[in-house]
Amino acid sequence: MFALKNAALMVTMTEDSDLGVAMSTNALELSGSTSEEVSLYFYDRYVGGLGFAEKIYDLIPKVTEQAIRMASGCRCKNGCAVCIGNDRLDRNVILWGAEKFI
Repeated sequence: MFALKNAALMVTMTEDSDLGVAMSTNALELSGSTSEEVSLYFYDRYVGGLGFAEKIYDLIPKVTEQAIRMASGCRCKNGCAVCIGNDRLDRNVILWGAEKFI
């Protein structure tokens, strides 16, 4: 989620305050059923929207590719706020998920 948001900000040339991102709650349930799809939501942070989230929907393959490039090309050891958006996550897991997302 964080890596895709960072990539979406780059692709759409927007600021962090322009876009929000959230995941469906079943993404956090480790003991739950894995048959249910996990949803990722991008949203404009302005009332009425500015069209950024809609643009991301159209560009999701490009956003995903950008996320993979950012994570794989970073010089950090395990993942940082710049490449995957959160320094508490493992970059290899993020790369695996982004590659499966395509």
